[in-house]
Amino acid sequence: MNISIQKHLNKLVFLFLFFNITACNFNKDESISIKVDYSLLSSSPFTDKLGFSVYLPEGLLELDDNSKKKIESVLKSDENTIQADMIGAYQSSDLSFCIISRLISNQEGEKNIPEDYLDVLQSQYASENINIANFKVNSMDIRQYTIFNKNHVVFKLFIYSENIYQLDYIIPVENYKKELVKIESSIGTITVKQ
Repeated sequence: MNISIQKHLNKLVFLFLFFNITACNFNKDESISIKVDYSLLSSSPFTDKLGFSVYLPEGLLELDDNSKKKIESVLKSDENTIQADMIGAYQSSDLSFCIISRLISNQEGEKNIPEDYLDVLQSQYASENINIANFKVNSMDIRQYTIFNKNHVVFKLFIYSENIYQLDYIIPVENYKKELVKIESSIGTITVKQ
């Protein structure tokens, strides 16, 4: 792995160490329809054994085992109050990332975002520019945090079903405009078989 990619992977691991919290209690809001352009997406969807499915933006390649182990160790670290199982990790040549996780219940069996989650994100990402949206896609309740800082734009989605999934798209700021339509198309393909 070249040094530039390793540096960005280390930043990604650092981001997960501090920014991966969990899913939340949900206020059901508007159902939206997203126009999906499959020409911007992978030829087949990512699926897990429990029925979660999403087409990823084109150009993402699965991370090697060593890189996945680093991310998984962060997700399982004691610093995370609510744990997550990483079920997919991908990176593009322009250093965009997509991490897919399934949340694990805490000791009380809860999967909640803390009341101060927005404050945590603002502090950890050194950004006041965070947007929150609740919506439905393909009958799935989703809470999305969009975080803008000087280096990255992060789309952090929590998808609610029998299991709660977290989908993180992490994009270098300079690639935001060209990646946005891919991410929107990808979000429009999220499904979970109930």
